[in-house]
Amino acid sequence: AIASAFNEYCNVLLSDGASSQSIAVASALRESLGQDACCLGKVIPNLSMIFGDFEEDEVLLNCVNAQRRLQYLLCRFVEVISSSSSNPIVLFLDDLQWADPASITVIHHLLVTSRFSRFLFIGSCRDEEMGQNHPIWNMIASVQSLGAHATTIKLQVFDKETVNRAISDMLSLSPRLTWPLSDIVYHKTKGNPMFFSRLMVSLSKEGLLNFSLSRRRWVW
Repeated sequence: AIASAFNEYCNVLLSDGASSQSIAVASALRESLGQDACCLGKVIPNLSMIFGDFEEDEVLLNCVNAQRRLQYLLCRFVEVISSSSSNPIVLFLDDLQWADPASITVIHHLLVTSRFSRFLFIGSCRDEEMGQNHPIWNMIASVQSLGAHATTIKLQVFDKETVNRAISDMLSLSPRLTWPLSDIVYHKTKGNPMFFSRLMVSLSKEGLLNFSLSRRRWVW
């Protein structure tokens, strides 16, 4: 998942064409990674769009001690793109409860590398599927002990009042008017935040929730 995210970043970077930012980031990557990019190119194929095709023999030669080398190069990669880009770099990974040990190790290395002043990592997980000794909890405790700032936000299930208040805000309607819709949404989702957001989007896409020009308000 980490490599896929950075692979997509390279794709976006190249699709940006000849903008000053894309040129600056690509140039910085070439200068910093050099021949080492061939190893990183095994997991981030779109790097070849910046560096050109990699020689297979060179990849094999440079990927001795592959796991540690890959962790080091990923850290260098993030360091370069975060320092060269005009905007901070945000990496978001979902379902961390299923993360493999290698991915958790890479995340740990990224978080404890103090040079990444413009890099933000956001991860989400279902804590009900994770025991107290899950590697993610151990990783968070470790990065905090090493001085990295980590914040845990526990997303609670919404009660009926919260669901109604959220729908009222979304539709710019009085809470008194949104109660009928809120009651249905709460019954369908049981207050689960993810199901709530998906249902609201689905209602709009299916035409069950739309804006009435004649009444100048959302109707359902």
